[in-house]
Amino acid sequence: MAKSLKLGKRTVRQHVADVMQKIFYKTPLLPFEYKYIINTIEKRFLHLGVELTNICNANCSFCPYRYATRKKMVISDQIFKKVIRDYSLIGGGRLSFTPTVGDPLVDKKIIDKIEYCRQFKNILPMFFFTNGILLHKHNIDKLLTSGINTILISTFLGDRESYKRYYGVDTYDLVIKNIFMIIEKNRQMGFPVEIKLHLRCEKPYDKVVNSNTFKNIAKIISKNNIYFLDEYDRWGEDLRMEIKEEDLPKGGVFVTNHFLEFIQKEPCFELYRRMHILPDGNVGVCMCKDINAEIVVGNVNEDDLLSIWNGDKIKEYREKWLNGVIPSICNNCSRYLPISEYIKKNRLNMWRYYKKKMTILKSNDVDKF
Repeated sequence: MAKSLKLGKRTVRQHVADVMQKIFYKTPLLPFEYKYIINTIEKRFLHLGVELTNICNANCSFCPYRYATRKKMVISDQIFKKVIRDYSLIGGGRLSFTPTVGDPLVDKKIIDKIEYCRQFKNILPMFFFTNGILLHKHNIDKLLTSGINTILISTFLGDRESYKRYYGVDTYDLVIKNIFMIIEKNRQMGFPVEIKLHLRCEKPYDKVVNSNTFKNIAKIISKNNIYFLDEYDRWGEDLRMEIKEEDLPKGGVFVTNHFLEFIQKEPCFELYRRMHILPDGNVGVCMCKDINAEIVVGNVNEDDLLSIWNGDKIKEYREKWLNGVIPSICNNCSRYLPISEYIKKNRLNMWRYYKKKMTILKSNDVDKF
């Protein structure tokens, strides 16, 4: 009963927040508001992504991993710890271990690295996506108590042959076993981690939803944490790695981006939102499409995070975009979002977030967070 009441209150708060956000979104940005937020964003990024590895153990038909040319590697302890210390010193925040392409569970030391982050109280939430193939190779008890907040498992439910066709490996039975293993253990431990399933299945979904596998999963984790995804990226002709319609699960469609008409007028929000640390120490700003690290703004072996964020290279990319010079990998990007739209969609939280972050940054008192 207590759990139901708690969930009910959370739902009400979220509903109110959604209503307020819609009101704010429909309200035009005031010139001083836009300028203030942009100036503040340029001083402090919102979100850090650390690519533990760019190695994947699957070969999905709808993913460009097979076209990746970067050297395959796992981030070193030295680089990882330096990045995390830097991030904490400037106030910390959200931390993702999800690669642009790859699977974080390939890193055999992933639990040790998450536990290292836990000592920095201002770094949260922490999360990652995985295909679930290697879950059984890790100590699940330790993973669930490591400090990770959310694990998102992206997979397929249906039959073994279809899974093999779309994921390029014959591990369907293993993945299903791994999913039940981790969600059952999570239930037994009192749900210390939020586990979500992102399902890429063939349509219609009725067969999946009515299957015993789905029903048994839904008994353990909330249906609100199970998502059916039917939109996919083409990845673009400029990258010579376009995904074709026959590569998609039956019923899948390509994403249509209605904001592309603004791409020559306004920079993408990714240039103002987050930094992405690659295993070799290079720093990018796009976790969406830049699988071969074409947009690099610095290296953590040479500078600290804040110096890179305030450095000349990232400023150059922003200025060039304002002048209509756009990186080739960004043309026709399905995830392009004008920075003004991003601000409008998140303006309710951004004012509070930046006020807190900038106070910490100015005082250099990380214990306040």
